[in-house]
Amino acid sequence: MELALDLAKIVLPAVMVFLTAYFVLKSYLENQQKHKLIEMKMDQKKFALPLRLQAYERLALLLERISPENLIMRVNTPALNAVSMQNALIQAIRMEFEHNLAQQIYVSDQAWVLVKNAKEDVIRIVNTAASKMGENASNIDLSTAVFEESLKAKDGAISIALSYLKNEGRAYLDT
Repeated sequence: MELALDLAKIVLPAVMVFLTAYFVLKSYLENQQKHKLIEMKMDQKKFALPLRLQAYERLALLLERISPENLIMRVNTPALNAVSMQNALIQAIRMEFEHNLAQQIYVSDQAWVLVKNAKEDVIRIVNTAASKMGENASNIDLSTAVFEESLKAKDGAISIALSYLKNEGRAYLDT
């Protein structure tokens, strides 16, 4: 009995010290792990934010470049007839879009869908205007028809996508 009491006097404090050390170390290691995780997330944001903002900038530039007004001014060549101008416009739209395909990684799915819809809308506008042209139509005739067709869509897909990109990009700046 006395042996059990002596043994308990030795073992009980040792167990208490061990448990205290265990829980203190466990808490310390968990806090360190949380701290490192937070630090990693901050580093990730520090590097990802500029890339993400650059993607919004590039997609906004894409939308501006494929807007009918800017596109026609950039692609217009006096020697082209309406059919050649139509092909040049569509090729320019597709090249601009393909040049910015990688930006979809950095923006939301909704933003990317709106950008794709804007591209398709501009192609539709060009094709609709071209379908109204006669065989001997000039590039000026097509350009005028494209402008008229784009004016019909007051809140076109480009302005919707551009507005969405601006709002989403600003939201990342606020976080």
